[in-house]
Amino acid sequence: MTSTLTKIPIVAAIRYGRYGLAVQCPHCGRVHHHGTGGATSRWHGHRVADCLPLTRTTTGYFVLDCTPKPHDSYRERFMALFDDLDILHADMVAIDAEVDLEREAIVLLIRETLPAASNADVRDVFDYWCDRQRGRLTLLRSEYPVETKQARDLTPR
Repeated sequence: MTSTLTKIPIVAAIRYGRYGLAVQCPHCGRVHHHGTGGATSRWHGHRVADCLPLTRTTTGYFVLDCTPKPHDSYRERFMALFDDLDILHADMVAIDAEVDLEREAIVLLIRETLPAASNADVRDVFDYWCDRQRGRLTLLRSEYPVETKQARDLTPR
């Protein structure tokens, strides 16, 4: 998935150990390893791709920790997902991220947390979460993503 405004790829990461994250690089296809900077909770942020030469135009990618969490019930899984979405949203607002980048990161986190969810299910979860955030959310409900399994173009239509 690539942010439509910033052209920074968003990649799902899986945690290993306490602070390690493994991602499949969108630039070279190999697995790269990054740290969380000491964070033990779900982590997200920008990282420079190890395979790219360091230049002023190096963009790297935006890493989103999508490690599955064990839960006792379906309700607990959703409550944990909404807590993670709240934290992701607050962090995106704090760094003044583009709305498209935030929207794509939110949808990726929903998809990775609920891998069996259909496109309609993802839209429903997105809408429900937006409803919970009404008044604080910078995303407009009318701009939720319409996507297919092949393409994840989240440009508002």
